[in-house]
Amino acid sequence: MTSVEDIAGLAPLVEAVLEYGSRCTIGNEQKIEEEHSRFNEVLPLFQS
Repeated sequence: MTSVEDIAGLAPLVEAVLEYGSRCTIGNEQKIEEEHSRFNEVLPLFQS
């Protein structure tokens, strides 16, 4: 389960994306893949 601390920990990443002028979507991987044509690139947020 995702905690408030998990989301807050993403703040530096989100700030860097916004500073670069990009857009970032974080959410359900399956739903994002279903809509992959809307994106230039789809990358995992975390590598295992």
